[in-house]
Amino acid sequence: MFNTVKLSFLNAKIRGLKSKLLSSEEFNALIGSKTLQAMIRILSYTDYSKYISKQAGMELSEREIDSLLNKAFIDAIESIRMVSPPEIRSLLTVIRSKYEAAVLKTLIQLKYSGEPTQKALINVIPVGLFSEKTILELLSKGTLKSMIEAIPDEGYKNVLTSAWRDFEREKILLPLEIALDYYSITRMLNSARRILTPEDYLAIYNYMGRAIDATNINVILRSKLFNLNPVLIQKMIVREGRYIKKDVLLSAIRARNLEEAVKHFMIPPFDYYLSIGWKKYQAKKEFYLIENMLAKSIYDKARLVLGTYPFQIQTPLAFVDLKFYEVNAIKTILIALLEGIPPSEIKDYLIY
Repeated sequence: MFNTVKLSFLNAKIRGLKSKLLSSEEFNALIGSKTLQAMIRILSYTDYSKYISKQAGMELSEREIDSLLNKAFIDAIESIRMVSPPEIRSLLTVIRSKYEAAVLKTLIQLKYSGEPTQKALINVIPVGLFSEKTILELLSKGTLKSMIEAIPDEGYKNVLTSAWRDFEREKILLPLEIALDYYSITRMLNSARRILTPEDYLAIYNYMGRAIDATNINVILRSKLFNLNPVLIQKMIVREGRYIKKDVLLSAIRARNLEEAVKHFMIPPFDYYLSIGWKKYQAKKEFYLIENMLAKSIYDKARLVLGTYPFQIQTPLAFVDLKFYEVNAIKTILIALLEGIPPSEIKDYLIY
């Protein structure tokens, strides 16, 4: 297990970065922004001020704001990696696959829906293998299949190719999205097992276990919406997580409908989040309301870990997760502002 004294500098670094994450009050101010200039002004009083040049002032374009948000996320990861011992540095490098998978899932969704390339850029955070240049090259491909064939990594390309038949048969993106989740989670855990002591690996698995559970819940509930075959649903299960065991997963897979499946997952720590998500879903019939509450459970876990003393092996991962959610939330607010979505409707899309 890592010595907390040895990691005192990294601990102090992360605690310092934590103090610079946006507060609820700052998020509420951003949500209430009426203009792009108002949004920039609010960001200029936060840690993002270092990315807002004095020359540009309040004249930044939406594209420039998007670029500075992307840079802030990458810089946050690199600032931690630079002061980390080799094991954690290696772990943080492989953890990027989680965010690379998020980029690919968004690109697949955007390509499938036919969104214009320039509009699509603001929806992703370029990271790792997927620089802005690579993203533009992928989006320039004529079809979803040709985009997948052009992915500059055999691992991602192979898992998507393997899931293509299920996608074509069912005409939904879920098999492709879950293939990416499975690949990134397996890659991260295999690397953690190789790099870390058994005790530290268990701590990482327990931290990631909630995300694995949330992914499995999402797979089953979305599958019930589309009335998918139970055999395909079971095939898409990532792996057993920390809280939702195999018997619960199988019972939910056999559920007759969405509501019945939701009831199987009304167990801690997901009962609180699903009860809220289900009520919102019943009111609007929008499934993203359930998905966002599942994501909120992961966000809250990260906040809990980041607030725990002393330093834990999960602490760097928790901070990166929170920074990712923060940047995504700001991007969502920016998109909503540009598209004229009222502030009252934005909050359901945000995790903060």
